[in-house]
Parts: sequence; C-alpha cells; structure tokens
Amino acid sequence: MLLCAALPVGAADTPVDNPGAALPAITITTPITFTMLATSQNGVNYPPVQQQDGGRYIIPVRPQPYQRACGTTATDICEVPVTIPPGATAEQVYELANQALGRHQLGQQLAYIRKSAEMGYDRAQYVLGEYYLTHRIAENDWPQKGAYWLGISAKQGNGAAQLALGIELEDGRNNVPRDQARAIELFKAAAAQHQGMAELRLGLDYEFANGVPHNRPLAIQYLRRAAADGVPTGAAKANFLAKSSGGHYQSLGELDAAMYPAPPPRKMKPGECPYFQTVTTGPYALAQKSLFCNAHPGCPSSSAGWSGPRCPG
Repeated sequence: MLLCAALPVGAADTPVDNPGAALPAITITTPITFTMLATSQNGVNYPPVQQQDGGRYIIPVRPQPYQRACGTTATDICEVPVTIPPGATAEQVYELANQALGRHQLGQQLAYIRKSAEMGYDRAQYVLGEYYLTHRIAENDWPQKGAYWLGISAKQGNGAAQLALGIELEDGRNNVPRDQARAIELFKAAAAQHQGMAELRLGLDYEFANGVPHNRPLAIQYLRRAAADGVPTGAAKANFLAKSSGGHYQSLGELDAAMYPAPPPRKMKPGECPYFQTVTTGPYALAQKSLFCNAHPGCPSSSAGWSGPRCPG
C-alpha cells in the first residue's frame, strides 16, 4: 500500500490570489515503497526495511545489545511475556494493551503493543515508535527503532505517525538525521487528514521558504486550516501575515518578534530611581554598584528597596 494512494492528486503548490480559497490538492512527489525482510532479536521480530533514496525516509533497524538494564530509569517500561489468544486480530491485541494500561500493568501493555505492531496494526506501530523515541524502552538503538516504527505506521496512512515522523525529520530530534524534503511530504500527508500541527508546520515552512518556495497565500491558508483543526496560534499568525507586506520572514523567532514586539523602554522622570540589584558578590559586584551610584546618586543601591542602603548623594 503506497502512502500516496490515499491522497488526492492534483495541482502543485502554486500561489493563489485569494488566501481564503480552497487549498490545491496535495501531491506526494516520491511514492514511498520498501521491502520487508525478516530478522529477530531477543525473540522479537524486527523486519528491517530495504534502504531507498539513500535510506533517508526510514532508518533501518540495526539490532544492538541493550545499553542498560530495564528499570534503571524511572520512565522505563519493562516488557513482560504475554499470551496472545488464538485467532486474535491485531486490533484485538491492541485492545488488550489498553486493558493492561487500565490495570497499570505497563509491561504487559508494551508487550501487547509490540505484538499488535508486528501484526501490522498502524496505531500500535505509532505508539511503539513514540515509546522508543521518548526513551521508555531501554535499548541502545532506540532512535532507529522509533523512526522505523513511525515510518511503518506512516506508510499505512496513520496521520499521527506522519506528523510525528515529520517533526523528527524537520527538527533532527532524537539523533534522527534531518531531512526537510521528506518532512514536507509527511506533513502534507498528515495535513490531508486534518492534523492541525502538520498544517501549522506547513504554513510556517511556506512562509520561511523552509524546504519549499516562499508562498505567503498558501502559508496563510495552511495556518487558517490549522486554526480550524484545533491549533489556535494558527489564526493569529495567519491574520498577521495577511496584513504584512514585503519580504518573507526567515524563522519563527523573527515572526514572533514582529507579531509581539517588545515595549519601548519606559522614560524615567527626572530624579526617579531605577531598580538595582547585583546578582554576584565580590569585586565585580562592587564595580556594578559604583557605576550605578555614579549615575544615580541618592538612589537605593540594593534589592531591599527604599528601606535599604542608598548611594551617596
């Protein structure tokens, strides 16, 4: 099943005159295909993927010994053996994981999630990938396994996995190599399923020209869709960009600085004393105090305020 099979095919991302118009259809430019190969480690099957496009999209699983014993970190989930009922489907095994979670039996929950993921259930694959990337599973190659399982889930069309893996690839988090082109593809696939954070990321990417050409009308549309899909910050950013003119912003920091400029420094009245407090002791603090008192004679010279010592007047 190709990732692009469930997505509409249509026009490329071109500027539009009306920011409120319908978004152009989303196209996945590089269909994602790969071949499963069966291996095992510690009795658990990990089908690695055949590298394609230089192995950029999915990081193949490279089994390594445990880095440490499970349970040495408070957030560890230590897997325990479980029995799968004969004939149970992947979805039913995933429900067993939810029941184990309700009983606070996290070791059983993880075991059921892994079994469900290996049986092909995309929701279990997504959860398993997130468990690896939040380092709740004590294995040395957790970034590779986390990206791998997210990729398997994303390939099946799971929007949450597409968003999560896109963020990993865009930000280069958790030792996952950055790949902006693949991140954009994943965000578009997730946005087609109304994943609000994917729409927000795409809107910012089109404004910042981050992996795609600058396209403010399209950025505004994505940001407004993000707001409609539950990300309130998208509306403010869309409205601000709709009123902006000139060149594009380069980063989120630059955009936020323009949206929320720092207030100008307050003008002090003649003879008014500013607040002064040293944060160190020793010669440097004495030098700070000397400079302050030379500029503000008669003013309080400590955090004690008006009841504290004053500079010589």
